Amino acid sequence: MKLEFTEKNYNSFVLQNLNKQRKRKEYWDMALTVDHHVFFAHRNVLAAVSPLVKSLISNHDMKTTDELFITIDPNYLSPTTVDQLLDYFYSGKVVISEKNVEELLRGAQYFNTPRLRIHCSDFLIKSIRRANCLRYLFLAEFFELKEISDLAYSGIRDNFHYWASPEASMHFMRCPPVIFSRLLRDENLHVLNEDQALNALINWVYFRKDEREKYFKKFFNYINLNAVSNKTLMYASNKLMGMENSSAHATLIESVLVDRRQERPTSLLSYQRKGALLDSVVILGGQKAHGKFNDGVFAYIIQENLWLKLSEMPYRAAALSATSAGRYIYISGGTTEQISGLKTAWRYDMDDNSWTKLPDLPIGLVFHTMVTCGGTVYSVGGSIAPRRYVSNIYRYDERKEAWYLAGKMSIPMDGTAVITKGDRNLYIVTGRCLVKGYISRVGVVDCFDTNTGDVVQCITFPIEFNHRPLLSFHQDNILCVYSHRQSVEINLQKIKANKTTTLVPLLPNNCPLDVSHAICSIGDNKVFVCGGVTTASDVQTKDYTISPNAYMLDQNAGEWKTLAPPPEALDCPACCLAKLPCKILQRI
Repeated sequence: MKLEFTEKNYNSFVLQNLNKQRKRKEYWDMALTVDHHVFFAHRNVLAAVSPLVKSLISNHDMKTTDELFITIDPNYLSPTTVDQLLDYFYSGKVVISEKNVEELLRGAQYFNTPRLRIHCSDFLIKSIRRANCLRYLFLAEFFELKEISDLAYSGIRDNFHYWASPEASMHFMRCPPVIFSRLLRDENLHVLNEDQALNALINWVYFRKDEREKYFKKFFNYINLNAVSNKTLMYASNKLMGMENSSAHATLIESVLVDRRQERPTSLLSYQRKGALLDSVVILGGQKAHGKFNDGVFAYIIQENLWLKLSEMPYRAAALSATSAGRYIYISGGTTEQISGLKTAWRYDMDDNSWTKLPDLPIGLVFHTMVTCGGTVYSVGGSIAPRRYVSNIYRYDERKEAWYLAGKMSIPMDGTAVITKGDRNLYIVTGRCLVKGYISRVGVVDCFDTNTGDVVQCITFPIEFNHRPLLSFHQDNILCVYSHRQSVEINLQKIKANKTTTLVPLLPNNCPLDVSHAICSIGDNKVFVCGGVTTASDVQTKDYTISPNAYMLDQNAGEWKTLAPPPEALDCPACCLAKLPCKILQRI
């Protein structure tokens, strides 16, 4: 009789013991020296995983009794990285982070270990984001990682308006000429306008003028001067005086300015590149006057006072929520004729005009508030059914493609107003909940730390309004809450609320704001509003009127301005501020 027995995880058991022997310096027959640090190892193990070590042994005709010594330049690999590499060679496990990925790639290159290179590539793909795509592009170019190079380039191109802004320009000024040239040639470059592209070129050249002045002549040809404002053209003309052989460029600028003086003023929009970004308010879903639910997606182009239909949602709903993050708009939840509280979630690609189905929310929600903070999408509060509120805050994890519970508000609420501060904190201000059996808006401010998942500060204050308030930060620690009947300034440091005299005027149709309106802050103390119920004479027959108008409030002047009317009058649509590429004007 014969029986075969197999030890479970025997390979792992052997390697673990060999690694213990290595760390105890037992039975070693090779050593790696890095900056006076000596690491002992076994030739057979390293030869099995590293073609470099194998070739050194075979090329030098080493005997079994010989010892192999390798000296590594500390400027190329640090002692810490070599120790981590040896752990990986013996265990097959490696912890990769943004801090060590570059040295691990060097180690994979040095020891010629393609599997480690693959692990590093996978990490770069999963961790790439706006803040690191420039560094990742440098790494990808150096280590010839084409997939990462393409992803990182797209990340820079799609966020050029960020990289060329004062916030990130110092990092971007180190961009190599070959990459900068490729960006300026790209018709889909996401710039705020051609002014930003020209300013970026001038700043890039002047950052290292002696070294980069030679590139200006070639790169200048990638700028469409007809799309640049007079102010920026005159600024560029003055900067050209500090450069050699720039008279031809100055002449081109002057000819554009002369032509404009002789012709009627026209919009620069038609001259912008396809990727130039338009500040817009996007309206999604909602309910029409006779109860029919809408799936249309409309964009209001702020600069042009113009409405466009972008797309149609994959489903019809009202009381849903939306937020934008880069080139994407995220939508979720809502109510339909059959279901009050949908779980569904989708992502709309503004560049490609396409929809992607996302994993469902953990629970069905209406009147929740979606917001983007630090590039991550969150869903705050909401209702799962009439008079049933939740305090949950969900986070969407792009890498794992899943929704996770990020934390909870201090009390269950829907219809919350949310404002972000930096890339970390959400300020959740007032919301609707049950108070003594009645639906009421409560005066509460929760400061939610997205890093820790905790409400780190909770402030309560008496309120005299029922609508979702308008929010802004007047100073670093002063949160301003504006409504029709009462406005307060909340000192977050002193935890004190003071009334102010600045009130929100009623809409031009003499109606107050309520949860049925699409409301969106658009910067410069301006607020966009459209849709919403204006009258409700007979609830049973649904005999109510939905406002067909759109308005903009100038909070500095305290005045409403009537805008171009939206394509449809909608009740409870979702809305968000977004930057749409100019090519949508050609697509529609």
